[in-house]
Amino acid sequence: MSAWTTRLALVCVLLGSASSVAWGLGKAGSDQVGELYSIEPRNIMGSHELLLAVGALPKDAFETGLTLQASYAYHFSQLFAWEVVGGTYSFNLATDLSTELRNRFEVQPEREGILEAILHTNLVFKPLYGKIALLNSSMGLAEVFFVIGPAIGFFDDQSRPFGINAGVGLRFFLGRYFSLRLDIRDYAFLPNFAEVDNHFFVSFGLSLTFGFGDDDAEED
Repeated sequence: MSAWTTRLALVCVLLGSASSVAWGLGKAGSDQVGELYSIEPRNIMGSHELLLAVGALPKDAFETGLTLQASYAYHFSQLFAWEVVGGTYSFNLATDLSTELRNRFEVQPEREGILEAILHTNLVFKPLYGKIALLNSSMGLAEVFFVIGPAIGFFDDQSRPFGINAGVGLRFFLGRYFSLRLDIRDYAFLPNFAEVDNHFFVSFGLSLTFGFGDDDAEED
């Protein structure tokens, strides 16, 4: 797989290690490993979530993409969700290298199909939740989640390769209805199932949740 996939796997390992250390610390001031002092009741999320985000889709040295993304997810519980459908459109921009080659040497680099849009659906796993300190002046609530699922890429040469995507995200709760999300994903398309075409993707967006139950906290 690509270097981006290796980096994504490293991020997931580090996050998992951090959660293990936090669990092992246990009760503040206690020598008993694994003993928990208290657990903050988890903010309940609505069953439905709408996301609107902007991001970047670096392609290569000749072109990059500024993206607009939207998605709808259904939350079965505070631990699992299904990103039913998500779509990303890329506004492709030539880099300075491409412009310089064309202006100085009248050379246009030969390119394969350029990614223009993505459709995906994902399983969402949300194992990490807690408080974070913002500049040591205020506290906020956040969660870390992981996604994996199939995807279809839409390229300008009319190809439509199937692939998979996996990633990690960080959600900052702004209140009952809104939250900010940072998503990092790697899309691995399989043209003719003979090679892997990786695309690294970063986005930042605003999420709206609604369809709350009667309870204000997660039940065990």
